[in-house]
Amino acid sequence: MIFGVGLDMIEVSRMSRTLSRTQGLKDRLFTAAEAAYCESKYRSAEHFAARFAAKEAFLKALGTGWRGGLRFNEIEIVNDDWGRPTVVVHGKVREFCRAKGIRGMHVSLSHLREMAGAVVVLESGVEAVGLEASDSDRSGADASASGADESNLN
Repeated sequence: MIFGVGLDMIEVSRMSRTLSRTQGLKDRLFTAAEAAYCESKYRSAEHFAARFAAKEAFLKALGTGWRGGLRFNEIEIVNDDWGRPTVVVHGKVREFCRAKGIRGMHVSLSHLREMAGAVVVLESGVEAVGLEASDSDRSGADASASGADESNLN
């Protein structure tokens, strides 16, 4: 069942300006892996903007917005082996998703030179197909509480 849908768009130039003039913002918004991925790209600002839009869209899909101690860098956008973006959540965001029964997360990113956008669909009460728990979660309690493996709830 669909839990929520979120959509967000951002101007690439705004993301670029904000990251360049605000000390430490990149670390508050993105994981080290996300930053490394974006910085490896020719137009890195487009990739940062798309990932930021995905995080905003994710929070909209949750229905919470940015509050309740949920942090942007606890929502991670990573690419699978085929290059498809996926959502992986950590910390309080993970706890919130588990409490709400969210078991499927889908994201689509798009970016051009000037704009970036993302759509996120969250599902509850379904089994997540083809997801694996991270090694760090296997040592913790209940590493696979959502369907098949729930790797995106890291």
